[in-house]
Amino acid sequence: MAGRDRRRDGTVTATAITAEGQQLALEETYQRDELLRAYLGSLCGSVTEYARKLPRGVSTDLSEALALFVADDLAKLLGVATYRKESQAEIKSRAKQVGGSKAKAQSSVRHPSLSEIWVGEIRMAGGIKPQQLDIVLSSPQQGLALGLDVKGLNTRENAGKNFPNRIGDFIATSVNFHLKFPYAVMGGVLAVPGDATDVQLNRWVRTAEGLAERRSPADAAQLFEGFALLVFDCETLDLSPSWPAADSPVRYENFVKELAAAYERRFRQG
Repeated sequence: MAGRDRRRDGTVTATAITAEGQQLALEETYQRDELLRAYLGSLCGSVTEYARKLPRGVSTDLSEALALFVADDLAKLLGVATYRKESQAEIKSRAKQVGGSKAKAQSSVRHPSLSEIWVGEIRMAGGIKPQQLDIVLSSPQQGLALGLDVKGLNTRENAGKNFPNRIGDFIATSVNFHLKFPYAVMGGVLAVPGDATDVQLNRWVRTAEGLAERRSPADAAQLFEGFALLVFDCETLDLSPSWPAADSPVRYENFVKELAAAYERRFRQG
């Protein structure tokens, strides 16, 4: 079993338990906002106080911190648990600690279900090739029901040059999984620096909004059911209060609600 407990002090605890009932060394308690700031700090080239507070497995790959931040919000809206899947490196390390084999350590990890959002190195079969997603809600019977890819661009120069490449990566991911799972609710999250020019930010917002238009399984495979553009400030490690606009579908708060609503419509209604 696995679970997530949101406490009154704003902390979140994600716990994973093996099929045999043995609790893994994965119980993690952290302030939710520390996850976002730790990730943004990594993009800004600094090891922040927030990153130091995170568990070892998360702090070594801070993209997972952003995935946990998003997954926790989705889990709350959908009424499911959050399960942080061990990385291959962590499975190896645990196998060494207990004196067992990697295969034995790996065999104890539970199977996915629609009652748990998984976060981590999650490799799924796609219509073109197997590919890794950062957040997954799936089951052996249903296949992929919800999948998210998260990425970031760390400087204005890097974003100006590589934004089209990252969008191309997102489109390829959406096509790959929608070809195999046309009913899957796919989401993308891209963090970009807020010191870009207004012209750049306007263009990026319009591009992101153009991706977030998949309302039906019959719509184009390259579109997403939801897409978020996170515009961040390297000085405060906060998200911009003005980019994207409050009514934009790619503003984070709107994105999370729409993605959860799309999942509800597709898999829980009718």
